[in-house]
This record gives sequence, structure tokens and C-alpha cells, in this order.
Amino acid sequence: MWHASVAPTAGHIVLKPTLHARALKALEGVGDRQHEWHEWTGFAYHIRRRLTPEEVQWPEEVRDIRGTPEASARYRRMAALLPPRAQRVAREEFNTSC
Repeated sequence: MWHASVAPTAGHIVLKPTLHARALKALEGVGDRQHEWHEWTGFAYHIRRRLTPEEVQWPEEVRDIRGTPEASARYRRMAALLPPRAQRVAREEFNTSC
């Protein structure tokens, strides 16, 4: 299952349609759009999407990378795309510089 969660950073107001669009963008090119679920919590927008039959056949092991060096490396590659406040918050969370 693919899962994207999008929420505004503290002190910012982002409307639901913008969060929805950003969640869709995060899942662009992966999963089966015919089998996805949307959830609006009033704060964050979530989309969960089933894997395609081809993705199910991937030989790689599925795992959660949160808190690992791989997660930090991925963060560093995309950090410049974040707004400045989000960069500061993420830097503190990942304890790294960008």
C-alpha cells in the first residue's frame, strides 16, 4: 500500500484542495488509482493506494525507513524543495543540515 499524508506546517493555513493536490502529486506514477482511499482529518489530507500487480512483483523487501540513515539521505535530497520554516522543522527532526 502506498500512503501519502500532507499537512500544513505550524502557523500556516493551507486549504484542503491544495493539500489534496499535493498528496496526489506525492503518489504520482505509483499505485493503482482505481483502488485508493481519501481521508480528510480537518488538518491533514491522506491518500492510501493499493499497489499495482507489477509493484507487487517487485523483488525488494518492503520496510519502514523512518528514523534510518536512508530516511535522512532522502530528506537531504528533497530539503531544498521545502519552504524555509519546514526546512528548519525537518532539520530538527532529522538532526541534520541541508
